[in-house]
Amino acid sequence: MARVLLVSDDPSIRNLLRGCVSQDLGPVLFAEATEADQALQAMRAAAWDVVLLDLLLPHTNGLVTLRWLKKVRPDVPVVVVTSLPAEPYAGAAARAGAAGFVTREQAQQRVGGMVRALLAARPRMRTQA
Repeated sequence: MARVLLVSDDPSIRNLLRGCVSQDLGPVLFAEATEADQALQAMRAAAWDVVLLDLLLPHTNGLVTLRWLKKVRPDVPVVVVTSLPAEPYAGAAARAGAAGFVTREQAQQRVGGMVRALLAARPRMRTQA
C-alpha cells in the first residue's frame, strides 16, 4: 500500500488531494501535516512514498519547506500542489527539488497520475542504485 503525506493547512485541499490519489490508486495510507514543522516531524518519523505539498503554509514559505523535506529524505518525491501560478513557481519548485508541480485547478486531472508514475518509477530507481 502506498504511503502519502499531505501537507496543507487547508482541509479542503487535503480532502481534494486524498480523493485524487485514492480515485487513481485505490487504498492508500495517508498522513496529514498542516505546517512545516509537522511535515518535518512526519518525514523523520515514517517512510513515505510521496509527499504532496502546498506552497502556502503558515509561518514558513513552502519552497523553504520543500528544501527542508528534501534534506531529511532526498529520495522521497515531493509534488507541489498550489493555487500560486506556474510562472515563476514551477521553476523555483523544480530547483528546490520538487518532482512535479500542479496548480489546484489541474489537481483533479493530474495528481493521481503523477503519484502513480512516481510510485512506478521508485522500484526502478532502487534497482539501478
